[in-house]
Amino acid sequence: QEQCEPCRNLMISEPGSATCQMDSTHIIAAILCFSVQLIAMLTFCGALTRRSLRIIDVVSVDGQVIVTTLGPHNKYGMFQTIQKVRVRGTGHTGLDGMDGMVKVIDPDNLELLTLDKQSIPTRMDSSMGFLELSRPVFVKKCFLVIPSEVICFAVLQGRYNEGLNVVLVVIGIVSGAIMGLLAAVMHELSYRRAQSPMQMARRSYLNSVLSGKSYKPQACERGPSRAVSIGQLRDFHNFFYSFIHDRNMYYVSSNILIPLTKRFKLSFAELVGPSKMQYYVSHYWGTSFTEFVNAIAAHADGCANFNDTAQSSPPEDTAYWICSMSNNQFSVEEELGQGDWRQSSFLKALTCGFCKATCMVLDEKALPLTRSWCLFEVLQTFQLAEKDKDFRLLLCTDAGVLNWNPQGSFDASLALAGQLATLDVRQAGATSMEDKLMIEELVRTTIGFEAMNKYVRTVMKDALCVVSEHFQESFLSLNMALDTEGNDAGATSLHLHRSALSRVALELRSGGSMTWSVDDEGPDLRSSSTSMAMASPKMEISL
Repeated sequence: QEQCEPCRNLMISEPGSATCQMDSTHIIAAILCFSVQLIAMLTFCGALTRRSLRIIDVVSVDGQVIVTTLGPHNKYGMFQTIQKVRVRGTGHTGLDGMDGMVKVIDPDNLELLTLDKQSIPTRMDSSMGFLELSRPVFVKKCFLVIPSEVICFAVLQGRYNEGLNVVLVVIGIVSGAIMGLLAAVMHELSYRRAQSPMQMARRSYLNSVLSGKSYKPQACERGPSRAVSIGQLRDFHNFFYSFIHDRNMYYVSSNILIPLTKRFKLSFAELVGPSKMQYYVSHYWGTSFTEFVNAIAAHADGCANFNDTAQSSPPEDTAYWICSMSNNQFSVEEELGQGDWRQSSFLKALTCGFCKATCMVLDEKALPLTRSWCLFEVLQTFQLAEKDKDFRLLLCTDAGVLNWNPQGSFDASLALAGQLATLDVRQAGATSMEDKLMIEELVRTTIGFEAMNKYVRTVMKDALCVVSEHFQESFLSLNMALDTEGNDAGATSLHLHRSALSRVALELRSGGSMTWSVDDEGPDLRSSSTSMAMASPKMEISL
């Protein structure tokens, strides 16, 4: 009887059959090993290389700090429901270096918590930075994939006895591991090269600024030669508005201005093309940047429409010295005069000789006057006004310049007057205690705090007179347009508003105490020594 020859590699014969056929079990086993090892190594190596997640947005919503990451944060199964992280590179002093916890909201968003898993009520804003994963949790999560590889290899090795089959299994495991490693490395490199929306926006803005310019941005002398025009300010705000919204100058400076100018180590004014200043801007960095821009724009428009009839340049060319944009953020000590305020860029700009006025950007809380450096600017403005009667402190709001804009808001003016009537500049604070003490000593040894308070109130009183005249004219015009019965009501309302403005102006001058209340029937003023109280629909403010 003729003997059968053994089947070749990867071939098998059925019992009683004289023919060989392909043994698909070997191929399936090799593919299974390859797939298991590929997935395991991709997950393991991906998690091993992904030690941090890039932040594209941090925003506070209803008492929660929400962090949006670049791409799904759970790409490699790294995140549990709650995990420990460290925050870095956001440009926010309250965030950078913070150890906290994150809670998964959805594949792209996390809630940042304190270490005791409590929500963070403080407002925090950023469009950059990283979340670094905690090493113990991170390593534990990564090594969960190893048992599956060991079990798979042991089962397959026990199933096949022939050397060829073992070799085939090993080839599947090794090739799967190599492919998984390469895929993880390539994905991580791609992730690190990927740009966040803010990075792409900054690059696009920089290209638009530099395109068409035949020169490289260069440094110019500190002080008044580094102003930005309202046109440049508007363009900047409009370009980045989708990121800015109601965020403030702290956000704008750390997330946009400093990264934009980092390559050149220059001020923003030098980057976009500096102008010779016309106005000095005093403001609080915590004010909404959109409100800030609107206030400056209202002043620029007002210069053309109401005040500066001799201005020859277009309103868009009106130039402002703004500290965050005019100072070189990479040479802060030099901008501050190396510790000598007399050599600071602030004073150089204010006392240049061709600065027309100080534009103080105010909201209804008068927050700039609670900051020591703004107090320093008011002091210098006061001293300049003593020498030059045309030099003024202009109170700028997003509704217009209260000093000379007849369209100024009546309610906003009275609310601001209520704040200024009780404001004491001695309470102003600063980030640096050394700066605060220096400025307090400067005020004390020059004009004194009482004179400073009186100066601010006098400026507000003059602004109220302008608003009063506007409303008197408006009500008189309405009276003429209405019938007799309507005229009587209009005259009564006019009398009430005129009385309100007159009494507030009187109190600003005298520093007395009074209460102003507003309800649906109009203002009512009466003497009072009570503190501020607010109710609806009636509001009382102690002046």
